[in-house]
Amino acid sequence: MDMYPSLRVVTSWKRCCASTMISWKRCESVRIRLVRATGSQRHSPTRRAVTASHTRAMRRGRAFVVWFALAWRQAHAFAWSAPLERSGRARDAPPLTSVEENTNTWAVIIDASRFWFNYRHSANALSMYRTVKRLGIPDSRVVLMLADDAACDARNPQHGRMYNDVNRGVELYGDDIEVDYRGTEVTPETVIRVLTNKHARGTPRSKKLLTDGASNILVYITGHGGDGFIKFQDQLELRTQELADAFAQMYAKNRYNEVFFIAETCQASTLAKAFASPRILALSSSGLGENSFSHHSDPDIGVYVIDRFTYNTLEFFEQLNVENTTTVDAYVKTLTQAKLLSTAVLDTKTFKHRAVNTVKLTEFFGGVSKTKVLSGVLDWFVGAESTSERTKPPTLSPKTPSLKYESVDIKTLGFR
Repeated sequence: MDMYPSLRVVTSWKRCCASTMISWKRCESVRIRLVRATGSQRHSPTRRAVTASHTRAMRRGRAFVVWFALAWRQAHAFAWSAPLERSGRARDAPPLTSVEENTNTWAVIIDASRFWFNYRHSANALSMYRTVKRLGIPDSRVVLMLADDAACDARNPQHGRMYNDVNRGVELYGDDIEVDYRGTEVTPETVIRVLTNKHARGTPRSKKLLTDGASNILVYITGHGGDGFIKFQDQLELRTQELADAFAQMYAKNRYNEVFFIAETCQASTLAKAFASPRILALSSSGLGENSFSHHSDPDIGVYVIDRFTYNTLEFFEQLNVENTTTVDAYVKTLTQAKLLSTAVLDTKTFKHRAVNTVKLTEFFGGVSKTKVLSGVLDWFVGAESTSERTKPPTLSPKTPSLKYESVDIKTLGFR
């Protein structure tokens, strides 16, 4: 498919203009040569012929301008409609409501803190990263941001490793981790660029949030915050209005179906107070004027290794698998003040299209993919049916001959 039809129109217009000028110059040069040869212009019909040719060229030019305007309008209409056609859904279409319908789940996980004493924030982010991967979201649909590399800090006795409990049962920083942004790359500007897909030229595809109107997005952010902001690198701030503007751009560009925004900071609920875009569910670890507390420390490391909100979230999610039907409402009810020492706040002011007790956790934390069964080499060319669509073996009528695939050497098909 030609993604830039307007460029072809411009090229055709330039070629037409160039050919018109060349024709005029050729006719004029012929007239001059005839005049010089005859020595007189009185009996020469060349000027009249040139004038007629010029008039015809002008008429063709005016006709082309009309055609060019119509083609340009059609090209722009195609350019605006193409993203909606690719996603298969209009921006204002009714949202998808179940994980069976939505197999396009994405996650953005952000640790905004640096320095060794903020070890727990990195552990929070990595714990959530492990959870979404265990429930089926692949690395290709996870954008992980770590503002500091606590695993490789010189003060870490478990060099190259990170844990969120004293028993060190789960190694968070394993060989299969894929960090998309680390260190000084993690800034408020980077977060906004990822959400709105406005990257610098040359940014790898793996660092982009390539969502569409059918995507459910989990956004998890942890760090130090205050009333209406969260700190990055202990220097910069990401404010609630900036986040709200980013989500507004995402909605305008049809970049999401639903968003589940989770913040674990002090006064975390204030990060969502400016949200106005539809279908955003916001969960916070603390309310206005409240702190978000850590859970326990590791005496060998000398710092706290996880926060209370994430610890209780992981404890709850250990009971889930990708086919679980537990709802967001049931999950939030387990986040009591006795466990968190703060108030978990669920903001539903823009999430009006359905009740929270019908929203499954796996719609944001889990990933379901359709697989295809290939019964032969030729299925690469003729296609194969999805396992989710195949309910019974096909039946052949008596008049229909059975099909048999002969063995084919892969090398003869051009595979390497």
